Amino acid sequence: MSRPTDSAARDRILDAAQALLEGPDADFTLEALCRAAQVSRSTLYRRFNTRDEILLALREERQLGVPIDLRDVEQRILDAGIALIGAQGLSSWTIEDIARHAEVSPTTVYRHFGDRMGLMQASSAQLFGGQSALFTASKSLEDTLLAFARQVLQILSGRPGLLSVLIGAPSEADASLQAYLAQRLGVRRRLAVWLGEEIERGRLHPADPGALAGSFLGLLIAEARLVPDLTGQPLDIDAAAERAVRLFLEGARA
Repeated sequence: MSRPTDSAARDRILDAAQALLEGPDADFTLEALCRAAQVSRSTLYRRFNTRDEILLALREERQLGVPIDLRDVEQRILDAGIALIGAQGLSSWTIEDIARHAEVSPTTVYRHFGDRMGLMQASSAQLFGGQSALFTASKSLEDTLLAFARQVLQILSGRPGLLSVLIGAPSEADASLQAYLAQRLGVRRRLAVWLGEEIERGRLHPADPGALAGSFLGLLIAEARLVPDLTGQPLDIDAAAERAVRLFLEGARA
């Protein structure tokens, strides 16, 4: 069988995409599209880098009223990274997995983030980059702890892979990634610095701020992972945050 020309392969891909969109599911993944068009992923990616490029071609060349994901490609890749790290932890996914999840080519992932570590850095910064703004002297001790607790529980909710990052022992294969992630996120460090300031203000009993930070994060991890398993109830973020703060302050407040 002769190899299809570039234009023939492109037309076949668009024909298959249109058929899938007009079929019962009214949607497609790049994997399903390759099967329908009977082309390899490399053949697909040589013509279209992302799913949106295919949708745009269908819209402009064939006047199909197809929806296009308005998130930019970089954000889609970040969302895919966060989703896979949240589900699987640090070491059980590849750049190819991220590309499939984001509906882009692996080359597109490398172009935006350089390598796996670059994607790890950007994903972790987006997930955990907002805690510092919570720690201000103008807020009450309890309000700050509640805001921090809600944010951490929201991040951990439904993401068992992140829980394993926080409490699991790293394997040799991903020790450097876990060490970097812990340093990058700095959740415990930022919390410990603020708790030390609260001790100096006389709001908390004198204690090791690092140990206090570990204790509070331990309560939040228990609320996110253990309490739903023990009770059979889904995580109630507000109730869990209030319970963790109350238990923490009963032992730590001056």
